[in-house]
Amino acid sequence: MGGVFRGGAQRDPAEILRFTLLPAILGIIAMVLITAATLVWGLSLRASVPELFNGNSGMFRSSTSLSWIRLVIAMVLTTVVAAISLKRGFSARSVLRTNVG
Repeated sequence: MGGVFRGGAQRDPAEILRFTLLPAILGIIAMVLITAATLVWGLSLRASVPELFNGNSGMFRSSTSLSWIRLVIAMVLTTVVAAISLKRGFSARSVLRTNVG
């Protein structure tokens, strides 16, 4: 484990950021797909079984529709935060590349 830290400490920060950008992009793509799937699932549940969607089968016996809306909002917010972080990562990478090179 010490070798990992030592190897990371000897690397250029731009190289470390370059290594992390692809997993970040894949993670955001997955977040967008899961958010869209949750949105479609809720809308299809509302269309096919409205009594379940409008009932109290949500988290802790709360409203299913309100639980679903809160979940979708939380997923959208976290996806937006991740996308903003990725954008800042690209900006930092370009700044590090111009300052280091």
